[in-house]
Amino acid sequence: MLDLILKISPELNKAYLIKDRYLLFNSCCDFHNAEKDFNDILYFISKSKIPEMIAIYKMLNNWTEEILNSFIVINGRRLSNGIMESRNSIVKLIKKTGNGYVNFARFRNRCMYCMNKDSNPDLSGNAIPIKMKGHKRGPYKKQ
Repeated sequence: MLDLILKISPELNKAYLIKDRYLLFNSCCDFHNAEKDFNDILYFISKSKIPEMIAIYKMLNNWTEEILNSFIVINGRRLSNGIMESRNSIVKLIKKTGNGYVNFARFRNRCMYCMNKDSNPDLSGNAIPIKMKGHKRGPYKKQ
């Protein structure tokens, strides 16, 4: 099925080969030969003359240093900001589902608990009320 699809257009076939080449580079390369292999991929992309690939070329060229630094291995693992992205996503989700927090201490405690169930809430700031301020609801009247 893939071969049939790739035979539709030589441009599509070339773009697919570029994508495969980049995936192979990303999974098999190490820090010592990453720069050479990355520059080979950039050259291959620029030579393709595919308009969509030129946009990708500009993006990869802009982020070259960061991409190459991602091949640094520490304690057997490549550097990644995935953990930080996950934490940011959790905070945004808590903020969204909470429909707005009035009290920052309460919001912080909720984030800390969701990211680490073993953590205890920080109650040291006694001057900061943990209970939300607001007015009590009045009686509900049907109309």
